[in-house]
Amino acid sequence: MAFLILEKEADGSVVKEYESYDSLLDARKAFGQMRHGSVGKGVVDKHNYLELAASGVTKMVYPEAKKTKSSKSSKKKKENEGEAPPKKKAKGSEGPKRMSGYIYYSNSKRPQVKERLLKEQPELSSKDFNQEVMKILAADWKKLSPSEQQHYKDIAPIQQPKDKTTSTTTTKKRRDTIVDKVALQNKMEADGFKTIETENEGKVSKTYESQTGKIYTSLIEIARTLYPDHVKTGVLEQEIEKGGDQLGKDPIQVQEIEEN
Repeated sequence: MAFLILEKEADGSVVKEYESYDSLLDARKAFGQMRHGSVGKGVVDKHNYLELAASGVTKMVYPEAKKTKSSKSSKKKKENEGEAPPKKKAKGSEGPKRMSGYIYYSNSKRPQVKERLLKEQPELSSKDFNQEVMKILAADWKKLSPSEQQHYKDIAPIQQPKDKTTSTTTTKKRRDTIVDKVALQNKMEADGFKTIETENEGKVSKTYESQTGKIYTSLIEIARTLYPDHVKTGVLEQEIEKGGDQLGKDPIQVQEIEEN
């Protein structure tokens, strides 16, 4: 029996298959790490979900059932004698598939929703921010009339099948930087922030405590939450060529890089 970790869309269709495991314990451990790590974040951003599934389950057959099954299979074999066995449909023979209307709508509206939400609720953490964006997109989609939803389904692009030998993947990394670090620290000091230094194994780490007693672990976190005018966001793109045996195992497309 093998245990698989699958990425599925809201309708239950499989989007991606990750590693398979022989041990349920190993599969559960990997599943938990993926759900709460960068993989899970990327899946949530796409409005999908992860599922732990088992394959190759063998059913127990008792003597009576085995006898009945054998007689049925023999009878079926006799009925089908002389007939050519049905041909299996080749994988991917259906050709390119169109992106779902909801996914296309979400991708096109996500930048505007993020910009609006950042102004309305700048105090949200990255995790809560992404979940709120997802909720808003889902709610806005439901408000559309059937004809409006059909419009996005009709104009959604057709996804070309991946080359099984090589694949070039463009990875995007979001990099938030502080516009003026000195000015930000001066502003924090004026607002009553305290810097706490902790030494561990020769390394000094800093945390920051506000007047309300809340602890922040990095300046970029403080800037995003309280001083958005000191944050500059950029996107880096990098093309990676992979072999066919690595397809379906690409890294998360969007990673967030924080600076202390």
